[in-house]
Amino acid sequence: MKALIYLLQVSACTGIFYSFYFLLLRRLTFFTLNRWYLLITLLLSFVIPTLSFTLNKDMPLPIMQPVMYIQQIQAVQPDAVVLKAGILNRPAFNWMYAITILYTFVAVASVTHLGLTLLSFARRLNSKKLMQIGNVKVLKCDAKLGNSSFMNVIFINDDALEPDEIKQIIAHEMLHVKLRHSADRLIARLIQIVMWFNPFAYLYMRSIEENHEFEVDRIAAGEDQKGVYAQLLFKLAVSGQSYLFHSFSRVPLKKRISMLFNQPTSNMKKIVYLLILPVVVISCLAFANLKTKASDKTATSIQNDKAQKSLTDTVLRDTVKTYRQKIKRTAAQQKDYNDFNTYVNSADSKYKNALAKRVNLQTLTYKVVGTVDTNSSVMHLSGYKLTQGGDTFILKYVNGQSKTLKGLFKNGDEIQLKSIGAMWLKDIPIIIQVGKLAYGGKVILEVTQTPPIPKEAFLYEVNKVRFADGLVTNVQKYANGKWKSAVVQVANGYQIKFNIKPTAPAFTGIKAGDQVRFRFVHEIKTGAKEYTLNDWVSISTDIKDYGIKNPDYFYKFYEKV
Repeated sequence: MKALIYLLQVSACTGIFYSFYFLLLRRLTFFTLNRWYLLITLLLSFVIPTLSFTLNKDMPLPIMQPVMYIQQIQAVQPDAVVLKAGILNRPAFNWMYAITILYTFVAVASVTHLGLTLLSFARRLNSKKLMQIGNVKVLKCDAKLGNSSFMNVIFINDDALEPDEIKQIIAHEMLHVKLRHSADRLIARLIQIVMWFNPFAYLYMRSIEENHEFEVDRIAAGEDQKGVYAQLLFKLAVSGQSYLFHSFSRVPLKKRISMLFNQPTSNMKKIVYLLILPVVVISCLAFANLKTKASDKTATSIQNDKAQKSLTDTVLRDTVKTYRQKIKRTAAQQKDYNDFNTYVNSADSKYKNALAKRVNLQTLTYKVVGTVDTNSSVMHLSGYKLTQGGDTFILKYVNGQSKTLKGLFKNGDEIQLKSIGAMWLKDIPIIIQVGKLAYGGKVILEVTQTPPIPKEAFLYEVNKVRFADGLVTNVQKYANGKWKSAVVQVANGYQIKFNIKPTAPAFTGIKAGDQVRFRFVHEIKTGAKEYTLNDWVSISTDIKDYGIKNPDYFYKFYEKV
């Protein structure tokens, strides 16, 4: 998919550059300048999409407050949706595969045609030699090929030609050889093979051929022999096609005669070529890779801001102690981050961490000692203050629980509470989340609903790495057994296909059907619920480990602690 996008960007660049030539340059008689413009811009079109520019733009990340979470678990109803390998329907037709096959077929056919043409040229080298001019051979040819040249070989059909006419044709073709026009044609032909679907590639080829003839005609005819030269053009005018050779009469006669007798363009008009610079700048802005010094937000990431906001625990602490995300921070953000790390290593944080693990998923008796309704620097706290075993907790109202719980208990009441999650902040007691709550032998609240299926195919870390949890399916392998491609099927019917280089690490310990956490970048949407990518970052069957890392990308986004 990346290759297709690159070729489309190249096509767009050729369109911009050729349009400039067609509108402003093609009528000028600066044939040498036009020659170099056509050749350089054709090659430049392939370079621009590969360029990267960094813009000095400050886009600070949101300041994250020091919050700690432990794993939150919700009971799943028996009828909950369970994702299984193969349960998702694959698209009936793989358009990307079909496009790839079509492109390859036409490109191979074009390469074959070029090869046959060069083979034909090699065979014609055995033709009768008429003369040798330096290192240039002049060979006799039949009417089918016509008067033409390629590299340092000139082909002449001297039937029905006067000696002066033969001399003029040889002089014309010698100029093609001297100016190395065959190299231009060969480069343009190779590019046409790669870009066979791009109409501007064919327009470039035609304009290069025309400009070559205009340039040689003007030199060969001189100022005094234009009439005689024009008569020769009339005599040899044909409509034959020449795939690779310079044919004396290939370019339409009307254009050549018109350009031959045109007055030379005033040198003052060379200033038009200065307009090429803004055209190149526009192309770079449109198709080069622009980056800011701070993290850019893509359109997809903006749409997922709400999802990212809920990932505070993923943002602030890594699932693995060995590595951490590479994140650019402002001075203020760095200070908050340092303060957070200081607190994480403090005795208070370590005590609360151990305490949270002790009560999590346990049904314990708590005593109500008051209520809380205040704003901290991070959130609004509203709920009951509880004690258990000499430690203080806060039962925070979440998901509309205030309607059920507010005012239900008074100081001194004892409740039976099963916690399914806990979080803590500096200077605030541990906040616990209700899994099951009973009072006086009666269950007041029990969280049993199935977690909502996310609408997004994946979420984002702060360093812009995408991640998703799903099942590995459709594993394709190279002949040596290493993975070639695979699909990660995620919730809500999404699937993410990723391609793997032959030099990538072996996917040891992972097989089709395994539940994995998959990290990646540079995805392309190839279907309503399908993404395809080449740039995977890591894949792991353990959420606490990055697992198998792609050395091409992992260390661009993560660093050792």
